[in-house]
Amino acid sequence: MVIFAFPLWYLVTFGAGTYFGLTAGAGLLIAVALQAAERIVIPAVHLPATQIIYNQVASAVRPRARAFFSGGLNAVAEIGAALVLVAGAINAGPQVVLGFGTVGSALFVANTVSVRRALGRRIVENLRSDDPELRRNASQMLHGEGSAVPTSELEGLLGEGSADIEARVELVLARRGRLRVVGGHGE
Repeated sequence: MVIFAFPLWYLVTFGAGTYFGLTAGAGLLIAVALQAAERIVIPAVHLPATQIIYNQVASAVRPRARAFFSGGLNAVAEIGAALVLVAGAINAGPQVVLGFGTVGSALFVANTVSVRRALGRRIVENLRSDDPELRRNASQMLHGEGSAVPTSELEGLLGEGSADIEARVELVLARRGRLRVVGGHGE
């Protein structure tokens, strides 16, 4: 769930700016909140969360995936957003720019929901993988991001994998009330 911190931070900040405008007090708070996102939330919360997601990619292609998203796709998206914001500031004014930021942040939240669903599917695929590193990473992900995996997919994993993976799956299912655990083993 930590991957939602940054998009929600932006949505609330830009939404507040759109709603309240840039009056003296509100404008300062919005500016401080946006800077806090850039200086605190991204390095302390968002970047570690993205590293967790990258751990679900095979180690052979992980560096290329990081480079593509961090160096390529993110850079192009940031340039595009900057151009749209500058054009909006020149032609429309601050309220329109803040409104655009709010809409963009809402899209960011929607994309994060999609990424979380994909993460759940990837965890299941990796639990079934022949690659021991991917299985280990996916097994560890069940503790923190197990809610991203649908219950039916978890139930389908019972009896398929190794004892340690099955134990983690049983624990997640027990937390969801879908499996009773007696003496450390599911019934």
